[in-house]
Amino acid sequence: MNAIYAAIVESARLENLKLLTTACGIFPFYSPAEHGGDLEIQTTWENVTFLHEDQRILGSCEWAFVCNAEGFDGPPVTIRASYLVEYRAVGDSEEIAVAYLKDVGRMAAYPYFRTHVATLLSGAQLMLPPLPVITMGTFRGSDRISARIRPSRPKHETPEGAEEKDAQ
Repeated sequence: MNAIYAAIVESARLENLKLLTTACGIFPFYSPAEHGGDLEIQTTWENVTFLHEDQRILGSCEWAFVCNAEGFDGPPVTIRASYLVEYRAVGDSEEIAVAYLKDVGRMAAYPYFRTHVATLLSGAQLMLPPLPVITMGTFRGSDRISARIRPSRPKHETPEGAEEKDAQ
């Protein structure tokens, strides 16, 4: 199996990578500085198809970014995007071609998702840390990674000097 997988690594070529769907939900009063949050990034695959005659493998890779925080009825930030990922010259073994797509295809789509999330969060004026750079080992044994944001100021605290500015 390793020799066949190595042969696919040598010969496979990314044929197509494009955004298929996106969905975004941001609660308007959420503030990472005030509420903190638990961040989760996950990936799933749908509609994986192996085309034996054409030696192609394709599928829909969905990435999801979810931020949960106390005091909200559901996650205050949810961003999802799915990408069509297609490779050519993947050999004759469907099992190994699917494994290759799931390993390498999600890595190909992730930089686009990372940029998409940053663009949406910036447009919503949410100062969350950028999504991490990932490697092949990031998702070993799991399809999700998570992190925690701690509030940088207590809830409903007014920044210093705000009263003075309001009084003027």
